[in-house]
Amino acid sequence: MSALPVTRREIGRLLSDNVTRIALVAILLVPLLYGAVYLWAFWDPYAHVDALPVALVMNDRPTTVDGERLTAGRDLADELLDKETFAWHEVTADAAARGLSNGTYYMTLTIPADFSAKLATADDSHPSDARLLVARREGTNYLASQIGARVFAEIRAAASASAPAPARRS
Repeated sequence: MSALPVTRREIGRLLSDNVTRIALVAILLVPLLYGAVYLWAFWDPYAHVDALPVALVMNDRPTTVDGERLTAGRDLADELLDKETFAWHEVTADAAARGLSNGTYYMTLTIPADFSAKLATADDSHPSDARLLVARREGTNYLASQIGARVFAEIRAAASASAPAPARRS
C-alpha cells in the first residue's frame, strides 16, 4: 500500500467529522486573528498621541532680567497647550502625582519654580541649568513611555531654543 492513498483516506476521515473541522478552523484562525490585532495595535503608534493624557505642572515664577520680565515657564506651558502634542492637563503637583500613580496620566511634566530664574543666568559667567522634570510610569504602557520620551526630547530642544540668548560682553 502506497503512502499517498493512506494519507488521502486519513485526511478525508478527519474532515468528515464536524468537531474536527471546527477545531481545524480554530487552529488556523487564532494565530491569524492574533497577528492581525497585533499589527492593528502597532500600525501607527503616533496617530493618536494627542489623546494621551499628560499632566503639566507649572510652578515657575517670573523673574526680571535687565528690567524686563521673563516668564519662560509660562511661555513654554502656553506653547505646549497650544500645540496639543498630548492631551495636556494643567494641574497641581499633588494632582499630577495622584494621577500618575492611579493611571489617570501616563506622564507628568513639571516646570520648576526657578525655571525662569535659571534661564536668566544664561549670560552669566556661571550659568545654571534650567531643568524640566519628567515622570513616567513605565509599567503602564511601554509604547506610551517610548513616545513620551521622544516628544519630551523635542520639548527640551524647544525650551533650549526659546531661552534668552546670552548678551555679548566686550
